[in-house]
Amino acid sequence: MRLWRDYPLADLTPGRIESDLGQSAEEEEWMPATYNRYRALLSGVFSLAMRNGKATANPVSETQKREENNERVRFWSDDEQAHVMAEARTATPEIEAQILVALHSGMRRSEQYVTRDCPDGGLKWSYIDFQNRLITIPRSKHGKTRHIRMNSLLLEALRALKRSADSPYVFPGEPPDKLFTEVCQRAGVDDFTWHCLRHTFASRFVMAGVDIRTVQELMGHKTIQMTMRYAHLAPEHEADAVERLVPGNPRLPKLTSLLAP
Repeated sequence: MRLWRDYPLADLTPGRIESDLGQSAEEEEWMPATYNRYRALLSGVFSLAMRNGKATANPVSETQKREENNERVRFWSDDEQAHVMAEARTATPEIEAQILVALHSGMRRSEQYVTRDCPDGGLKWSYIDFQNRLITIPRSKHGKTRHIRMNSLLLEALRALKRSADSPYVFPGEPPDKLFTEVCQRAGVDDFTWHCLRHTFASRFVMAGVDIRTVQELMGHKTIQMTMRYAHLAPEHEADAVERLVPGNPRLPKLTSLLAP
């Protein structure tokens, strides 16, 4: 595990494990399930070490699992976006384009930036096909190539950045986690992390009536279950579905005759 690659097993106490995992969870915006998977992986390492006489105990067993609830969806309202973008443009213009790219591409944090836990990530200029309006991520979260279609706003934002680029990476710096949080707070928008931009990307498609399978492809989700967390954001489509059961609906003539007084 890269997080503790230079640590002797004897130095990994329960407290150190929880502290380091907690810090990574905050920096990388892990969901509770992701935190638990890393915890389980480390526990497996210690179990193997014990079987081979390299360790005498498994300190992970003394740490706490996190309660898994991956259904939380926090996304921007139009007003929130306007306030944050105005604040960014005025006080920290260097982050404005970064927000726009995240908001209009739906890229994961590790796809947009090089991060500690994903040093081979990060968006490179070589991944962007301006002519065909296509971004190709060679290796996504699930290990497969995925493609991102660019709308006109994303296309122009990246073209503008390209004109002054001096690095193979579109965003060569650190992920702007702290700066982004500060910008949101100054704009009066609370409880909003960088990952919520990805939630906003998906939520707006669903609310615009885009079918859930297409949203799954746009998000790069491995399973439809991950995308279904956004399904409740299309109330007008649910309303239309249940309205088909109302007597008098031409699609259900037999039901109408049965329920008629």
